[in-house]
Amino acid sequence: MSALSESIRQRMTLGYLRGHYGLELLPPAAEDVTVTSLADDLASVRPGSLYMPYLRPNEAETTAEGLPSDAGLGDDAQSGRETKQGRHAAPAGPSVQVGSQEQGGSPVQPTPTTADEAALVAQAELAGAYAVLLPTRSPGQETPSADIPLLIGDLAPDQLGRILSNAAGDPSASLAVFAMVGDDVYGQAADLADFLHTLGNPVGMIAASGSASLDRPLDLQGPLSMFDLQRALAICLEDGAAAVVIEADPATLQEDALRGVQIDVLAFPDDAGPSGGPVGALARFHDGRRGRASAAARRYGFSFGGSTQVARRGDESDEMARQALPGGDQAHLNQLSLNIAMTVAAGVKRSHIRSALEASQELS
Repeated sequence: MSALSESIRQRMTLGYLRGHYGLELLPPAAEDVTVTSLADDLASVRPGSLYMPYLRPNEAETTAEGLPSDAGLGDDAQSGRETKQGRHAAPAGPSVQVGSQEQGGSPVQPTPTTADEAALVAQAELAGAYAVLLPTRSPGQETPSADIPLLIGDLAPDQLGRILSNAAGDPSASLAVFAMVGDDVYGQAADLADFLHTLGNPVGMIAASGSASLDRPLDLQGPLSMFDLQRALAICLEDGAAAVVIEADPATLQEDALRGVQIDVLAFPDDAGPSGGPVGALARFHDGRRGRASAAARRYGFSFGGSTQVARRGDESDEMARQALPGGDQAHLNQLSLNIAMTVAAGVKRSHIRSALEASQELS
């Protein structure tokens, strides 16, 4: 898959990567070399690239940031948030091209031989790479000779996610990011995207069955990697999107694909639990929702920030849905109610939602 140009938040030098991520740099004098592209397959390497052919997760760091603790995780969507706190747009920087990982599954590959590495380094150099990342040396393993700088070390998934987010301009910090979580949630995710558009938001959509930035289709093949996700989010932000809906299911996302992505609101479309009832039953239901959210975070790699909300339908959202769709069938009412709950959780004012629903009803 060809690489796409986006913006990076700061100059990404080899010295920066060495100092911040514990990598060895050969030769040390190359610390001022600036990379303008990240790629994990040769087809995406071009002048300025840091080629990363071997991405092996660090076994000492296998869970998403903040787990297993649920600190900062909210699950009462009816309370809502009127503002998005602690989220600032990243200043634009030089151009960067983020490559794509072609193989599905986690980025784990067998330990390469020195001859394998030498061949890849030579090919990357011919393609214009400025540097190559190689795994930590095994005892007695030689480092291949190269005419371009080499970074030596293993990146944990969280570290790679931070690097890619930085390279893409930290787009999730400037977007309202919604995630529909389940085994097959395209219909619900697409419906949420349409609803956000009805509210006047330019929306991006990331889904196995079709990704788009506003009205522009994105050429992405699922399941998507960390590289793909950050590139797609950066394109949506560059195109002027205010929100992005992610279909978080196995067909769309690889494991760890959401490392470095801050999810604002997530929901489980099949979550048909109580909106009231006995306190004990409601508490158990909330505990179950937290457990599902934590499991999704471990699978896809996103972190629970202080602003993350796990949305659910409630009495108020149900009533607003019935008012907007009088006589509507229960499936459509439930979906509209969940859409309302998710947007309230993201900080959209209820009065704005009601006005948009009334205007939409008049037009139809």
